[in-house]
Amino acid sequence: MPTCMFCGSKVEKRDQMYYCLFCNMELMADQVQNNGSRRQILLEDPSSLEDAELSTGELMKKDSYYLTCLLRMVRKERSRIYHYLHIFKKANEQQGSFFDQEADVGSRYEYWTRKGWIIENILRERCGFFPERIYDSNVQMMIQNVRRSNAKLMQVNRRKSK
Repeated sequence: MPTCMFCGSKVEKRDQMYYCLFCNMELMADQVQNNGSRRQILLEDPSSLEDAELSTGELMKKDSYYLTCLLRMVRKERSRIYHYLHIFKKANEQQGSFFDQEADVGSRYEYWTRKGWIIENILRERCGFFPERIYDSNVQMMIQNVRRSNAKLMQVNRRKSK
């Protein structure tokens, strides 16, 4: 039985669309589910730090799990770059011959800082906050929660009358 992806109610086919009486809205065919099942959330891991180089618009299309994992990678890279920036600053204080390298590393540090802010703000817009720290346990809990919610049906159990 075709059902609404939001409330699990039966939907009616109307021309090329479907209609949910409970939600009082039209649904596209790809939004219709079956027998109260939920639309499955498929978890995609960022494959590398290069994924952070997507445009802001492309990052906004990614799911929160993906962005959380990517934010973790971006923060790690930013921290790594900061370490090199610190080394070049020290070297310039002592010898004063690494200004070009310091400027180059400084611009990379700014790049990764801004990429982190972009991801944090996308997550903040969705959830109201962004994670200060991201531990393996946080990522594993997200995976478990998505799997659990994917499996949970939207079906009302009616009490039997006596």
